Amino acid sequence: MRRLMVSLLMMVLCIISANAQVEFEKGWITDGSGARIDCLIRNRGWRTSPESFEYRLDGDGKILQGDLMTVSEFGVGDYHFIRKEVDVDTSRPSIENYTKGAAPELVRMKVYLFVLSDGDFKLYSYKGGTYKDSYYYSLGESEPQYLIHKNYIGTSGGVMENNAFRQQLKQVLAGVDTGGVALDKLTYNEKSLGQFFDKLNGIHQDRQKSWGRVQLSAFAGAGVVTSNFKNFSTRPRQYFGPDFSVLAGGVEMEYSFPFYRDKLALVLAPEVYSFSQESYWEPVAAPPVEQWVKFSTLNIPIALRYKMFLGTKVNLYVDLGVSAGLPFNADINVTGFQYMDINRNYNLVCGAGVNLFDRVSVGLKGHYFDKVFADHTGFDSRIDVTELVISCNLFSFPKRR
Repeated sequence: MRRLMVSLLMMVLCIISANAQVEFEKGWITDGSGARIDCLIRNRGWRTSPESFEYRLDGDGKILQGDLMTVSEFGVGDYHFIRKEVDVDTSRPSIENYTKGAAPELVRMKVYLFVLSDGDFKLYSYKGGTYKDSYYYSLGESEPQYLIHKNYIGTSGGVMENNAFRQQLKQVLAGVDTGGVALDKLTYNEKSLGQFFDKLNGIHQDRQKSWGRVQLSAFAGAGVVTSNFKNFSTRPRQYFGPDFSVLAGGVEMEYSFPFYRDKLALVLAPEVYSFSQESYWEPVAAPPVEQWVKFSTLNIPIALRYKMFLGTKVNLYVDLGVSAGLPFNADINVTGFQYMDINRNYNLVCGAGVNLFDRVSVGLKGHYFDKVFADHTGFDSRIDVTELVISCNLFSFPKRR
C-alpha cells in the first residue's frame, strides 16, 4: 500500500510538472533598449523581491530568463517591478540581531523594487528575505531615495526606533497637501506608507494586509487497511487480512499562506476511523485459536499542502505531514496476547487529490503506523491505512478571487 501511495504522489507531481505552463499569465517587460514587449510571465506570487523570472514571448513556447542584466522593468497581475540601484538596509529584522547605533547598515545594490504606489509621488519596497523590509520614495522622475528607519539597541540596553523617514517626508513634501495625514503618526510598513502615498496620488484602493485564507471542510472516507502483525518469537506468521475495510470521517481546516498565490497551505484534519477483523486458526495438534483486531482511533494529522491550479475551477494538491494517533476502543488479540490499552502513536501521513470549483475534493490519503505494540519486541505490528476521501467545503474566508 505504501508503494501505491508513493506511485500516486509521483504521478501527481508529474502532472503538476506537465501543466506548469498554466502559471504563465499575460504581462510585459521592458528590455535593455527601453522597448516594452508584451509577453507571458510565470507569476510566482513573489513574497520577496526577485532577482530573476521566467517569461515566454507570445506564440513561442520557449521559456526565457529575465534578470537584472537584461530586463529593466516587468509587470504581471498585481506585480510591478522596476530595476534600480539603491541603498539597501542590511539590518536584520529579528530582535536578537538588532545592533547598537541608530544608523542603518546601507549597501549600494542593483535590485528589483516593487512599485507600491505610482504617480507623481512614487513609493517602492524592497524585501530581501534575510534583510528588513526597505521603503523608497521618488518625486516625479527622480531616482528612488531610501526612507530611513531602523530598530536598534540603545545605550540603556532597550530597543529603540529610528524614525527619521518622517522628517524626510516633512522636508520633501513641504507645501504639499497631505490630506490631513499626521506624518508623525506614520509607521514603517506597507499599509501605512502605501495608504499615505495613495492619498497623495489620488488613488483609492484597499491596503488591508492579507492574513491568508481559511477553508473549513467536512469529509468522509472509506478504504483498506493493510495489517502486518507477525510473531517473531516462534515461527514467523502473518495474522489477519492482509487487507480489510476501514471507515472514516472528520473535518479539515486549510490555511493558505498569504504568499505564493494560495499555492502553499497548512492543513489540520482530525478524523475518527475504525476497522475490525477476526480470524480462526486451527494449528496442528493444538486447540483452535481465535484472533481479532478492533481498532478505533482519533487521528490528528498536520500536513503541508502544495496546490497546482489548472485554471480557476480546478486544482491538484499533494499533502505530506505527520499525525498523532489517539486509540480508543482498541482490542487486539494475537496468539493469546490481548492488548486493550494501546498508547498514542505517531505516524506519517501523505495524500493527493483534486479540488473542483472550490467546493468538492476527491483524493487518497495514507496513514502509516509503526510499532502498534511498542512494548512487545516479539511482534512486527504495523498498520497501513489508505482511504479514498470525499470532502465538501463548508465555508471559505475570504472568498478566492
